[in-house]
Amino acid sequence: MEHLNKLCKTSFYIIYLLRHLLRRMKKEQENYSYYFNLDSRPTASNEHLIFFNLTYGYREIGSDPNKFKYVPMRISTKKRIKKEYWDESTYRATRLFDRKYGIDLNNALSNIQATCIEELKAYRLINSCDPEPKELKRIIEEKLGRKQKVSNEKLLIPFIQNYIDNRIDIKKETKKQYDNLMRHLSQYEQIKKIKLILGKLTIDWYWDFFDVINKKYYEDEGVYLTQTTIAKDCKNLRAIFNEAIECDIEVGFNFKKKGLKINEKPKSYETFLTQTELQTILDSDASHMKTFTHARNYIIISSFTGLRISDMKYLNDITPETVDRNGTKCLLFFTKIRKNKEVNKELYACIPVLKPVKELLDVYGGTFPKFPSEQVLRRYIKSYLKHLEFDEQIKMLIYYYNQSSVGTIQYKEKHELFSPHDCRATFITNLKQLGLHNETIEPITHPKVDAKEILNKYDKSDLVDNAIKFNNAINSINEMRKNQGLDDSLYRII
Repeated sequence: MEHLNKLCKTSFYIIYLLRHLLRRMKKEQENYSYYFNLDSRPTASNEHLIFFNLTYGYREIGSDPNKFKYVPMRISTKKRIKKEYWDESTYRATRLFDRKYGIDLNNALSNIQATCIEELKAYRLINSCDPEPKELKRIIEEKLGRKQKVSNEKLLIPFIQNYIDNRIDIKKETKKQYDNLMRHLSQYEQIKKIKLILGKLTIDWYWDFFDVINKKYYEDEGVYLTQTTIAKDCKNLRAIFNEAIECDIEVGFNFKKKGLKINEKPKSYETFLTQTELQTILDSDASHMKTFTHARNYIIISSFTGLRISDMKYLNDITPETVDRNGTKCLLFFTKIRKNKEVNKELYACIPVLKPVKELLDVYGGTFPKFPSEQVLRRYIKSYLKHLEFDEQIKMLIYYYNQSSVGTIQYKEKHELFSPHDCRATFITNLKQLGLHNETIEPITHPKVDAKEILNKYDKSDLVDNAIKFNNAINSINEMRKNQGLDDSLYRII
């Protein structure tokens, strides 16, 4: 009986220890935290690489055994996103991103998160200890089906293609640039009878590549590639090299070395619409063609507000309002504009509604019309201006790669060169020619008021004051023109 009692006590003690051990192991398995973050360095397309960080108590001891630091496991998700679409509170893309581009990105992030945590728990369960961050990263990379440190046998062109395929929200224009780069690289491989391999590239190859494709283009087309084309190839090639480094793939040479960047030549011509040309557009009937209607609407709104094409997307839900300030009435609207590159803030502008814009709004029931994409709109505008016979010869300098530092003079008709952004130049140039000063125009075209500040100012007084100042200046100029026996300018108040 005594023996039986001892056996029972022993069994109870063993069970107790096992339960305690299991509880401890479970607690250790849950001892972790994680978060996603964006790389501080944006790509050329203003996207940021997303990283997953897993902290689980691993400590790295230095020369002093009494001192240590916690080291997380950090792994690239291979996914990119613009800051404006990233939600810091949820570590996911915003709902707006999901609606525009789908849920694939968020699903991919959730899968990576789950895989990392599962592999940590599995390692702890099997080994009864924590893995080194490098070891855990290796295990996770294998689980995700990724290749480890890639050898020098990584072909360059397929790598670029894979890079493009994995970018969810890549723009058509950006994809077109990468397609051009791959076509040039393919031409180079055919001419040299080689395959370009990451890890074996050299500075000599770098310069030879641009020289060879430049000569090839001359043989095919009779002219050399422009400096702008070569500069775009250079920019995109460097972006690919940065991607390779993120994937632990060697390039073969220090492509960030000073002197290896090829820059575009500055724009050598200016195009804008005169008031006479704007009057032609205002008098034209574009209702018979939808493409012409889009082009006409865009030109009128941008040429009389100074808004960029990237800012037009905010107009669809905006209704202008009349503000009375000390007896002076002004029809205006508030709108967000592109983030300021210097301060990286979302800004607000207050835009006065001039008569041509008001007349257009009346046609659409007081609301702004919608526009197609920039690429499509660009084609529409060129076609519309050609229809109106805007064929003024514009002098321009073309810089061909490695041919001349002074450029080659050429002439093109205005409708061939005119772009949506030139409407903004039209607004600024015409106002300056009428006599408005920069300090009156700049608050309209280059405001510096933060969106957060706007929310704290119920009357938005600063922006309104600038708009009224602008209107008063327009009225003064037109009154002066009237006294001189001249007609009102097209830039006039309702």
